[in-house]
Amino acid sequence: MDLSLIGTLIFIGFGVPISIIDARTRNIPNWLTLSFLVTATASVLISALFFDADPAGALLSSIACLLVFVLLYFLARGGFGEADVKLAPGFGMLLGASSFSAVTLWLLGTFIFAGIFAAVMLLTKKLNKKDEFAFAPFMFLSALSISLAS
Repeated sequence: MDLSLIGTLIFIGFGVPISIIDARTRNIPNWLTLSFLVTATASVLISALFFDADPAGALLSSIACLLVFVLLYFLARGGFGEADVKLAPGFGMLLGASSFSAVTLWLLGTFIFAGIFAAVMLLTKKLNKKDEFAFAPFMFLSALSISLAS
């Protein structure tokens, strides 16, 4: 079992319940976002002992993801929830342990998946420009796609 398989299992294990909760309530409990980060961190540290995980790269990627989402949180003025900001370091931790390019692809994929969803919902008149939608499912979908592709 390598880090990509561990990451895939973590993305599925946390992604399904978090995505469902976010889609239904748009309010992800703090204990769940913290559990995701702690699990991601522990898996990277353990993987560094047995595989080629890079804990330093994971930490830097985690911080970078946090900073990107904090910036987006303030620039988007309500377009991103606090839970999205709290989830970002966990993704950076897991994906950044393998490479920074995985983190970059994750960010790009997240916004592409969310953008496609928003465009379809706007075109079908199921959402208007002022409506909000859950963002966490796209974060997990992108991470899972990258994890399965590696």
